[in-house]
Amino acid sequence: ILSENNLGGSIPDSLSNIPTLVE
Repeated sequence: ILSENNLGGSIPDSLSNIPTLVE
């Protein structure tokens, strides 16, 4: 499951909680 913050779609849900990584 991916967070809505995960624009890449390749980051695990655990890391998806960190907007900094997504940006």
